[in-house]
Amino acid sequence: MVGFWPTTAGPFLQPQSNQSSVALRHVLSTSSPQALGWSVVASPELQGASSWTLDGVSCRNAGACIAVGEADYAERATGLAETWEGGRWSVVPGPVSGPSWSLDGVSCLSQGCSVLGLGADGAYNAFAAWDGTKWSPMPGRPGGSLRSDAGGWLMSLSCVTPSFCVAVGHNQAKSVSTFVAAWSGTKWAAKPSPNRGGQETDNVLNAVSCVSRHFCMAVGDYGPQRHSESRALVPPSKTLVEAWDGSKWSMVPSPNETPAGKQVSVGEVLSAISCLSSKLCVAVGSYEYTDVTLTLVELWDGTRWSVMPSPNPGGQYPSNDELNAVSCVSVNQCVAVGDYQLVGGLKEGLVETWTGAGWTVESSTSLGAPSQGSLRGVSCASSGNCVAVGWQSVGSPSGDFRPLTEHGLIHD
Repeated sequence: MVGFWPTTAGPFLQPQSNQSSVALRHVLSTSSPQALGWSVVASPELQGASSWTLDGVSCRNAGACIAVGEADYAERATGLAETWEGGRWSVVPGPVSGPSWSLDGVSCLSQGCSVLGLGADGAYNAFAAWDGTKWSPMPGRPGGSLRSDAGGWLMSLSCVTPSFCVAVGHNQAKSVSTFVAAWSGTKWAAKPSPNRGGQETDNVLNAVSCVSRHFCMAVGDYGPQRHSESRALVPPSKTLVEAWDGSKWSMVPSPNETPAGKQVSVGEVLSAISCLSSKLCVAVGSYEYTDVTLTLVELWDGTRWSVMPSPNPGGQYPSNDELNAVSCVSVNQCVAVGDYQLVGGLKEGLVETWTGAGWTVESSTSLGAPSQGSLRGVSCASSGNCVAVGWQSVGSPSGDFRPLTEHGLIHD
């Protein structure tokens, strides 16, 4: 596989760690293949870190996954990577050295995984490959990093072969514009991508999913200028979808949800996407009107996007329900994760599954007040075994953050 795993290992970030269990992790109870069960298991602690969270995950198979995020030490942030192998989670040295870095995207093939790292100022986006034992840089410009045109963020990564990956995000100049980069097998390079509106309109791509060299779909939102790397809704944002046909990126019309009997929604965003083919993709996010934020799910059938009904466990008002990630393994097996608002304003992790008949909310272990949490990423293996990752506060709503990981099973 030429070019995917460079032979020179990159610099390691060596986190301090031990095996004490302070973070919650939930693992599937496999006593019944038709049952969903959750239990808390031990996970590694980062000695000296005040907070650490996981934002993305990708699985090579049911027994091998890698999750990425960020750890805070005093006044510096560093990228965090954890692997699931042999039935347990372990912290591994990160691929990027130096302060003020986070790991934001990860995509695994059977041969290994690629990760996307982000510098705090948004000026550089670094890439590295993990072969199961070590990291190696994936060159861009210069020195293994890819600089955006005017300070920008690549937020999501999707690989389909060792010589073809795509990353998406946004540049930030006078207005925010879409930012796309592609891996050729030897280096990363920026690619042209379209934008809606003029200089007064911001365009952001939050996620991408590729099924071949000739088909990728990226999702996000666009709206009035906001000058922020945050994915938070800024009214009146609208859903943004772009497609790659093997030669260029182009706009794809997408619907925007308006509840029956309500005014046009304040803002809509697509935060994640999972494609099984050029004729089947599922995208998730949220939409907002007045003081209510509700889950949003959209389906691509090869011709057009349409809104799918999705549940909101937080209720209609007041509520803050959103989906942050999605993973599909078949037409009848998808999992979407996010969070919903409890009475009193605390957040709880949200898991919704699609088994062909509709989206349903799955029960998972409640963190219990005054703790709260959110799920930010999910990856399902072909077997239907899924891993979701995110964050939780420990002991108080604004306490130190720790990883939150849940394992589950979807079935036909």
